[in-house]
Amino acid sequence: MWACRRFFIEGEVSLNSRIDYHGAVYSLKFPIYFGVIMPQIALGFIGFIRPNNQIFLVIWYVLTFFYMVVSFKYLTAASYLRPSLSKIFIGLLSGILVLILEVIFAELFPNIQGSQLDPNMTPFIPLFACICGPVWEEVLFRGILNKRIFHGSIFGLVVSSLGFSLLHGYLSPLIILYFLMALIFSFCNRGKTDVSASIVAHIVVNTVVFFLNF
Repeated sequence: MWACRRFFIEGEVSLNSRIDYHGAVYSLKFPIYFGVIMPQIALGFIGFIRPNNQIFLVIWYVLTFFYMVVSFKYLTAASYLRPSLSKIFIGLLSGILVLILEVIFAELFPNIQGSQLDPNMTPFIPLFACICGPVWEEVLFRGILNKRIFHGSIFGLVVSSLGFSLLHGYLSPLIILYFLMALIFSFCNRGKTDVSASIVAHIVVNTVVFFLNF
């Protein structure tokens, strides 16, 4: 309770000295700026200039690689990422379950489509869509919102799942699909803050969908 009070008043509470240089565990500054805002700015910049230079593409992937390295260092130190064979296996099964759910949903609502990607953006998207996006979304919704702030309560489960579905569902029947998806991602995790299983599941889903569509 005291930790939550300090979180809302001061913005940070240090639980792990190894990540002090990134900001404390309870601080949302680093996850929001680095995990959400920075990728959107970067992708928006790419979408605006629409580069077709191969050298630029190489530079983009080098920068993305370092972005992933910093991300995984932070998430490991903050105890959001503690993978094991059992968690990977659970994540794979959960990802397959979500893909089956998407097939069923597509049969029930054949005329509904999600967001469309500009073909010019396709070469720049894979690492973000298949790895960076799933990793940070799981940390923000399942790790921080559900587990850190609401301590894994039913209310936290509903709030985090609803937030996830509103972010992806675009106020259409897709909200139902993404809400169910968020529930599956939440239930496949174990432990106080670790979201390794749902990260694997989310990566599986995004990777399969991305390469089937593009």
